Amino acid sequence: MIDLFIVDFDGFVVDSMEVGLRQQQGLAVELGLGRPNMAVLRKWVGVPVDAYALGIARDCGWPEGSARRFEQIILDTEEPEFGLFDGVLEMLVRLRDRGKILCLLTNRDPGSFPKVCAKIRLPEFVTGEKGHMRLFDVAQVHGDAQEAKPHPGVFSGPIGNLIRDMQIPLSRIALTGDTRTDWETARNFGIPTFVGAVTGVTTIQEFEAMGVPNSHIIINPADLDQVPGIAAP
Repeated sequence: MIDLFIVDFDGFVVDSMEVGLRQQQGLAVELGLGRPNMAVLRKWVGVPVDAYALGIARDCGWPEGSARRFEQIILDTEEPEFGLFDGVLEMLVRLRDRGKILCLLTNRDPGSFPKVCAKIRLPEFVTGEKGHMRLFDVAQVHGDAQEAKPHPGVFSGPIGNLIRDMQIPLSRIALTGDTRTDWETARNFGIPTFVGAVTGVTTIQEFEAMGVPNSHIIINPADLDQVPGIAAP
């Protein structure tokens, strides 16, 4: 049985991936760098924006200094309109109703995260009250810990502190996400239960190649609590 769910943000709670990547293709063209292949962009999804820009610059063979320019234009540009995955918040409320602990873990920087939350009207779920219940016990962004996903040092921050303070065994924790970075985060910290969401970055076959059981691969993040045995009261 799982007591604590660590939930990814982009690609699991918010459906931001495809529209965001298309915008970034346009930003690269605006900088005169050409249009990066979508597969290259997807390869680097899930890491902090500085590492994301550097990885794309290297893969595309951009000139020296291009990574910093690309990172800056991403940070300076207002994100496109996107929304929540259908049913995902209702699913999280169901987990809370069963007494589960919910944590949100993202490599988004502390500047963009609240802006996105405000755009999709998420603040009450992340930082405030919904009725008499807070949806997430912890919302951890890049910079809240010594390292970022997938480094195990990401658990030196608020989520790791909660795990240690409540003495939750790793066997009672599930980590969810849509990228290899999310899967590596679980593996590197020793969390045995990972649920992969096929929402545009990683395919079923790619998750299976990582060793994720087919029963733990979902098409819609809202189906997390339907994974066999994972959300029993």
